Amino acid sequence: MKSLVKENMQKQTKQGYSAIAREFSTTRERNWPEIVMLADKYIKDGMKILDLGCGNGRLYKVLQNRSIHYLGVDVNRHFVKIASAQYKQAAFACADLLRFSSDKTFDAIFALAVMNHFPRVHHGLFMKKLTELTAPNGIVIMSNWNMWNFSNKKSFWRFLKDRIFLREKDFEAKYATSKNSLGWRDVLTVWKKENRTVILPYYSFTLSQVKRYFRDFGFEMLQAGYFSFGKNSTWWKANNMVLVAKKLSTHEKK
Repeated sequence: MKSLVKENMQKQTKQGYSAIAREFSTTRERNWPEIVMLADKYIKDGMKILDLGCGNGRLYKVLQNRSIHYLGVDVNRHFVKIASAQYKQAAFACADLLRFSSDKTFDAIFALAVMNHFPRVHHGLFMKKLTELTAPNGIVIMSNWNMWNFSNKKSFWRFLKDRIFLREKDFEAKYATSKNSLGWRDVLTVWKKENRTVILPYYSFTLSQVKRYFRDFGFEMLQAGYFSFGKNSTWWKANNMVLVAKKLSTHEKK
């Protein structure tokens, strides 16, 4: 992968969200219906829940009436501050997601719209962290933006047009980086804030790629698919790709 998609991609993500934290949070007040559906299906009373990359804590809305032990973690202190103020009964912490550690494991981990922001060279590190934090027979519920949706503002195809047709100087003026600094599945999106432009980077997963990651790290697929507003969809129309994976015990792996 090229230079942008290493440490610079994560730095750019953190700085970008810090710059627009409050404005962005107001656009993320509701949960996707498919996440509500999966929480209702898989989350039981007494479970220890980790919301990894919790953002403004909106997932807690779905879980707050259950008898659970919840912890939300995000790298962005602005989001953690917003979440802590809004959900005073929940626990939140600010930490680098790749370095976060805990003296306990969790029965269920939510990683919602998180791994899209990691460069490919760090996917293995993120999967290793999920594996470490998930209890035996625990589950991971993951969503990623479907970057292959033709009409999505974050569409791979829309960005590809700029990569092909914009002159290099025009591309650099719009995205503040050169074309050859990107891997072919990298997508840059532009968020306008007053007179300032914030660039947010994404990686374009396929569902089969994410499923392969989980299998390689000792998980069993319980559910996987493309969704739009709680309904099954296709790769060219869906907003999200979602999966639920169970961490196999040592005995089950044999």
